Parts: sequence; C-alpha cells; structure tokens
Amino acid sequence: PRRVGAAGRSRGRARPPPARPPAARARARALLGAMVKRGPLSGMTVAEQSEVRMWVSCCGLVLLVMFIMSPAVTGFLDYFRLVFFASPFWLTLLVGPFQTDRSRSKLILYACGVFLLCWFTVHAYPSQCRHAWGTMMVSDTAFYDNKTETASAILQEKDTYYRVKAVSPREYGIFWPKRPNPDGIDDPFPNAHNNVEKALEIVRGDSINPEDGAPKDEKRVKKWIEAWTGGMSLEILALRAYCNVNQASEKIPHVYPFRVLGILPNQISWTMPCPYWSCLMTEARPKGKLIFFTAVGLAGMLNYLHYRCNCECCSRLAWMIGAGQPRLWWWWFWAALLPLCLVMGIKTTCDEELGVVIGHLFQSTVGAAWDFTLGDESTTEHKVQAVLIITGIVLLWYYRAKIRHELGLDEHFFIPFMLTRNELAEEAKHTFQICIWRVDVSGEMAAGA
Repeated sequence: PRRVGAAGRSRGRARPPPARPPAARARARALLGAMVKRGPLSGMTVAEQSEVRMWVSCCGLVLLVMFIMSPAVTGFLDYFRLVFFASPFWLTLLVGPFQTDRSRSKLILYACGVFLLCWFTVHAYPSQCRHAWGTMMVSDTAFYDNKTETASAILQEKDTYYRVKAVSPREYGIFWPKRPNPDGIDDPFPNAHNNVEKALEIVRGDSINPEDGAPKDEKRVKKWIEAWTGGMSLEILALRAYCNVNQASEKIPHVYPFRVLGILPNQISWTMPCPYWSCLMTEARPKGKLIFFTAVGLAGMLNYLHYRCNCECCSRLAWMIGAGQPRLWWWWFWAALLPLCLVMGIKTTCDEELGVVIGHLFQSTVGAAWDFTLGDESTTEHKVQAVLIITGIVLLWYYRAKIRHELGLDEHFFIPFMLTRNELAEEAKHTFQICIWRVDVSGEMAAGA
C-alpha cells in the first residue's frame, strides 16, 4: 500500500503530526478519568457535582436578591411583583436541572406555556385592578365631576415626576457654583408659578389661537409635558392622579382573579386587594418600553459573563456558580424571560384581550400586505413592488449559502466571540492530520505474475 498525504501526491510525503508530550497526555487522561469517575460518597461525577453546585449557588443568589428587595428589608417591591418579575429565574431553577438538551419543539412549547401563564396572571390581577380603579373614579362624583378636585389631584400627581422647590446651597455648589441662591418655591397648591390648567388645556386640545379661533399647534409643548402625561388622554391622566391621591385610603378596590376564566364570585369568593401600583402597572401608553429592553440587555450581558468568566482573578467564583462553560440552563431562562417581556410589552401598549391582540396583529401584517397588493386601493405599482419583494426573498433564501460564503458569514462567524478563554488559548488547539491509504491491487497482481 502507498500513503498519500493531505497535501497531495505531488507535494511528497506529508509530515507526521507533532507528538503530544507525555505529560500532556497524562494530564488529559487524568482529567477525562476524573470527569467520568463517580465519587465514593456522593455517587456523582465531576460534571454532575458542578451542576449541583451551580444550582445551589444560583438558588442562594436569587433568594438573597429577592430578600433584599422584599418589603421585609428595603420594600422596593411587594411580594407579588417580586415573585412575578423573578419568575424567569426560579422557573429556570425548577425546570433546568431536568433538561438534557435544547430541543426546539420543547423550548417553543415551554415558551408558549410561560406566555399563557404570564398573560393570565397579568390579565387576572393587575389589569382587573386598573379597571376597578377606573370604575371607582367614575363612580366618585365628588372627584369625577369636580374640575377643581381633578386639577388638584393632577397637580399632586405631577410632583411624582418633578418637584418645584427651593434649591439647597449644596446643590448650587455642585451644579452651578457661580449662581446666587434665591428663595425658591415649595408649594404643592396651585399658584402663579405652579399650575396645571394650561397643561390640561393642551392635553384636552382646548388651546385656541386668539387670532383666527383655530386650535393651536402645540406639538413642541406636548413633547415637553409628554414625560408627565405620557401623550395620553385627560381621562387616563385623571385616573393616574386619582390613584395617587387615594393610594393610602382605607377602602380600595378588590377584584376576583378567577372571574376572567368565567368563574363567578358565588363559586370562588376569594378576592385580592388593588394597591396603588396595580393601577399603573398595565397603563396602556405608546412609550415607556425602555425598561424591557434594559432587562433583556442586562440578561444578555449576564449570560455572556457567565459563559466567559473563567479568569484567574475570579476562579473561586467561577467554580462556585459553574461559569466558564456553556450551560443548557440559559436556553430555558431565555424561554421564560422573553415571553414575560412580551406580555408586559403588549399589556402596557394596548389594554385588550389576547384574542383582540392576535386579531390586530394579523390585520396589521397579513391584512395590510393583502390590502397593499390586492386590496381595493392597490395600484399596478403596488403589485410590481410586491412581486419584486417576494422574488428577492426567494432568491435570498435559495442562494443563502453562497451569499453567506461571499460575505464571510459562515456558520461559525459568531462562535469565536462566544468561546471561553481556555478554548481560545493556544494549549487548547490541537494539530491533526488525515491520511488516506489505498491498496494498489493492479501492482500486486503484476508483481505476482
């Protein structure tokens, strides 16, 4: 038989691969043996011990953070929101240890289940509480039909966004040291310097131009007060103010959570109180979604740091939390976090049922595309554009491999950014050679003849 090197027959005999030192081979065999060998006491392998250690450490960290933010310590969140917003973490801690793969079908089913669970939770409690607060405001004739009380409540609610008060000498020394310190204003009641009547006129659209009697174009002023009003109607602003002035009231609304499932109060009479935060949690407004993008960004950074954190300075921490290697748990964490953010994004944008939201989504996508292409107002230009777009999408999908190759976006384009430090080190790279052996039958027959 003749040996043909990987470089071809014309380049001669291929060089043999460099032999690994005996010490390196011994270390590799020892490491592999330790990974598969079970301990005499625990009966678990090193990999299983690492999983258990990571689970215990993560449980301790989640419980510690929840305890610090609970009403028992800082009071930053109540128990309902604390458990609800931390659900991706404890759901992962409950489901992750039993998963051995990242099957797409299982992840999709799990994400859909989390979405329905989060939707039911939000729709059954905070959303119902907002409706209850609104009904209570409309029923309160001393507030709803009294413009003076409404303006006073809105003025107090405005103080939760910014305050008009005296500036302390310390603040002057930090922000503008050369400016004198005049007497400021610290009056929560309406006066010439602190009044919301003009803002309410702009929100209602009652601002009239005295020259021609037409409504004024107050776009710039609306932008200024948008952080306070949210660009919403006066009724929504009045509801927020009403909840603000009545948050410490002895009597607040109570709702029946299971009523959304058709279970009547005479069947299950369990009620839950509606605190002040439940009036604002599902407030439908077009903006204010930065918190959800921030949560996703922080989770992505935490995922990346946990995957890459295996440096010498934090080796103990990495050993404790199981960092420095890919973990299947993160797939299940994202399958719980993204549905939660999606539910809160929908509920804070439109206050509707799930069926109505799906109908609006279908109409805004498929229905809009149909109207653009084949609708009553569709033109020949629209049809040509639709054909070009569909043709481009088909061509991009058919030649996706060539396009990815020409642009250098192969399947391993992002993998180097996700590798750990040990995997990128030189000692983790191995040189290997492939040799092809071919038996020359004709040569043996000629020699035998």
